[in-house]
Amino acid sequence: MRRMLDAVASDNLQVVFDPVNLLSPDNYREQQAVFNESFDLYGDRIAIIHAKDYIVENGRIKTAAMGTGLLCWDLVMKFAVERKPGISILLEETSPDTAEDSARFLRRVAESL
Repeated sequence: MRRMLDAVASDNLQVVFDPVNLLSPDNYREQQAVFNESFDLYGDRIAIIHAKDYIVENGRIKTAAMGTGLLCWDLVMKFAVERKPGISILLEETSPDTAEDSARFLRRVAESL
């Protein structure tokens, strides 16, 4: 990602940070290191955060209801609050039935920091 941002060299090119998409069955246990590396390398260019959660089932990453999975939301929301106040956070893998609970969960995490 950093190489692409450097190659294009335009502030108009921004990043959608989708933390679950950075994870695999091989690295999900190191998610904090994976996310921190992303924040260090291109955090200044993150314009949107995709919010969804995940579980590992049968050796595969699967999406889960927000707040019920393994994603370290404290770390992601700390980045958002401290380095990107006002950033847009898009709820992904959310239905009308779960959208309010998902948004409430993210607000609760942000307020607890």
